[in-house]
Amino acid sequence: MTRIRVNLAGELVVLAVDRSPPLGWRFWIFAGFPNDPVEPRPYGGTRGVVLEVTAAGLFAVAMELDGAARLFNCHELFACEDQSGAEDFALAWIAAREIQPDLFA
Repeated sequence: MTRIRVNLAGELVVLAVDRSPPLGWRFWIFAGFPNDPVEPRPYGGTRGVVLEVTAAGLFAVAMELDGAARLFNCHELFACEDQSGAEDFALAWIAAREIQPDLFA
């Protein structure tokens, strides 16, 4: 597991992310909503990678379009047909936010 620090729902949080999930990294698409600045169209096709399921049962997702992290519930997740680049995107996104171990602690 890799620990990463992300801004999620307006708070800086630490997530434990598996670098090689059992089913591999997959892109998902999300239902848009009217005030969504990224994708306001319903089922607009914004892609993201699920990072972790939170204690509240929400999915923490890395968004491909703007690099943000968002929370979604299971009813907002739809399988994405186009999976090109999912693993590369996920690993690069995690690497950019990884908490480096303190070697002098």
